[in-house]
Amino acid sequence: MAAFVLERVIAAPPSAVFAASLDPGLHVRSMARYGETMVEAPAGGAFTEGSTVTWRARHFGIPFRLRSVVFDIDPPHGFSDRQLSGPFRDFLHEHVFEPE
Repeated sequence: MAAFVLERVIAAPPSAVFAASLDPGLHVRSMARYGETMVEAPAGGAFTEGSTVTWRARHFGIPFRLRSVVFDIDPPHGFSDRQLSGPFRDFLHEHVFEPE
C-alpha cells in the first residue's frame, strides 16, 4: 500500500492543536479553497470515538464523495480516521500531535 507523510509545525501546544483538530467546522474552513464540503456532519458537532462524516470534494479535478469513521482517539496525542466508502481501495489517515 502506498503511504505518504505530511508534517506541519504549528506554534501551539499539542493539546491545543489536538482539540482544534476535532472541530469539523475548522476542517471545512481550512479546505474551503479546494471546495471540500461536509455532506454529513458528526453528531454533537465534534469528532468523537466512532463519529462518521461524509465529505464531498474535488481533488486533481476529480469529484468524489468519501465517508469515514474516527477512532483510536488518544488525547492529546492523536487519532485516526478510515474510509468506509469512497474512491480509494483503502484509506487510513493517522493524526499525530507531538511537541517540536
